Amino acid sequence: MRLTVALGVALLAIIGTATAKPSSAGSCSKQEEGATYGIVGDCQKYLVCKKGSLEIKECKSKTDYDTVSGKCVKAGSATCAVETSPEPEPEPEPVPEPEPEESPEQYDYLCQKVLYGVRVHPNACDRYLVCSKEKAAIERCAEGFIFVADFISCVPGNKDTCTVQSAEPSTTESVPSGSDESGESKESGSDEKPSSEATGSGEESSEAPEDTTGPYDYLCAKTLLGSVAHPESCKKYISCYKYKGKEESCKKGYAYSSTLHLCVKQKNGGCADAPEEQPTTEAA
Repeated sequence: MRLTVALGVALLAIIGTATAKPSSAGSCSKQEEGATYGIVGDCQKYLVCKKGSLEIKECKSKTDYDTVSGKCVKAGSATCAVETSPEPEPEPEPVPEPEPEESPEQYDYLCQKVLYGVRVHPNACDRYLVCSKEKAAIERCAEGFIFVADFISCVPGNKDTCTVQSAEPSTTESVPSGSDESGESKESGSDEKPSSEATGSGEESSEAPEDTTGPYDYLCAKTLLGSVAHPESCKKYISCYKYKGKEESCKKGYAYSSTLHLCVKQKNGGCADAPEEQPTTEAA
């Protein structure tokens, strides 16, 4: 029994040294003294570690070096050395390219000859441009919304495909609004955020029940999203959302323009759509 165990241990030691690789090309360590190694591509030859260097040996005719037993055996029955493929190095994760920085000035050409107004962003449908005195300001819709020129408003949609969301919204949903206020867009003149002024909507409100009729709903009977003029004051306007009307107020010194669908600044305190008074002249 002891003899069997000893033979097994010796065989494992032989297999381990026979199938191992030398520590480095052309040389070996003292611990590898006497160890043999197969040569890839030439089954009849093998390497032997002697005094710290590797020597090439060759098996006799019709025999090959067997990497399992570490001996020369009959040709055809030997397990020859094979090249082990190194594990492929993991490919680095691609670094997303940062979006090119944009400045409002690069879009001023879209606001030429436009005192106040809104323009479609030429490169992104989740943004839009607010023109103020022929200067452009970039506004961003809320997450999950895109700008639709027909409504002059941000509506639920996919910014990658620029398609409007067709699914029915939930019973309580925020009114679409744009981005935070920017320096240029302050000229739009509402008490709400400029993006809300551009869209004609308020900040956030819950959807009213269908059977509830507001005092200004009749003004939004044909307007799904947008804004219309107030019937009594040009200092106010009606924001429409799903054919429901909500009264909004412009900032002090501003008046609502039904042409631009914006609150615009008025020097004389009059209404935005009122014709300018011509100065009177007296005969000499």
